[in-house]
Amino acid sequence: MQALGGDRAQRRALRANQVDRSTQLFYQIVIKKVKEKAVDLGIKDKVAVVFGASRGLGLAVAERLGLEGCRVIAVARSAEKLEQSVERLRAAGADIRAMSCDITSKASIASLFANIRETAGSPEIVVYNNGGPADSSFDEATDEEFLDGYMGQVMGFTWVAREAAPDMKRQGWGRFVTLGSRAGKEPHREMPLIIHNVLRPAALGLSKSLSIEFAPFGITVNTIGSGLIDGGEDNSFRKTVRGQAQAQGLSFDDLLASRLATVPMGRGGRPDEVGSLCAYLCSDNAAFMTGQLLILDGGKVRTLY
Repeated sequence: MQALGGDRAQRRALRANQVDRSTQLFYQIVIKKVKEKAVDLGIKDKVAVVFGASRGLGLAVAERLGLEGCRVIAVARSAEKLEQSVERLRAAGADIRAMSCDITSKASIASLFANIRETAGSPEIVVYNNGGPADSSFDEATDEEFLDGYMGQVMGFTWVAREAAPDMKRQGWGRFVTLGSRAGKEPHREMPLIIHNVLRPAALGLSKSLSIEFAPFGITVNTIGSGLIDGGEDNSFRKTVRGQAQAQGLSFDDLLASRLATVPMGRGGRPDEVGSLCAYLCSDNAAFMTGQLLILDGGKVRTLY
């Protein structure tokens, strides 16, 4: 009887072991399929133009699109600094070239796209990023800062869209992504950013309007509204906090900690997180998403919609 009971126990253990192995094999297959789907965003060999790509978020986006197999045109005003950044990405295997452009000049943008068409082909993906307007309170902001901000936030993207959209329409496919701010949904409060609070919504109005006009041609237009992105000492967030700390006679580390404490996740975002979201918006997986502001801020925005 003991031997019979032992046989039953062994058989049960064997069956359980077989089930475990089958379950493990099933999940291995599922994970493999998910990974394959996640890697292939359907944008390999697409010509992707990324503005403001010499540093920060623009550089992170250029890097991610390069990893996805795009033929990346990295654009910035400073050719020397841009070339240094691009060289690092080339060394990592990205198909990327550098081109300089002044986004506040219509002629410079026209020349840029003529060069792109001649050397790389028609643009299929455009990521518009310009670093944002000046950081000022209402009392400190000058008329020139408001006008310069409008040129960068609204007119620059207007000229870029006019250059790129005809090619996308002919192809029946295209992606525009603008790197914006959560100020498009909720005004900044902790920091004196009046020009951001005024012009980010203006840029959103342009993007939303273009999304409606371009949708019948298979072209999407979306905006990433980033929050506190802590990309190191060269990052605009840290520069702003450092300037505030000096002006108020406070410790930079203490003020930085207090700013990050307002984020429910307790940290600043990473540039690569912006790059990953941008790559998704450029993909075939996001073909039905257009005219949207996607907030990436660790839960800081308090509004429901």
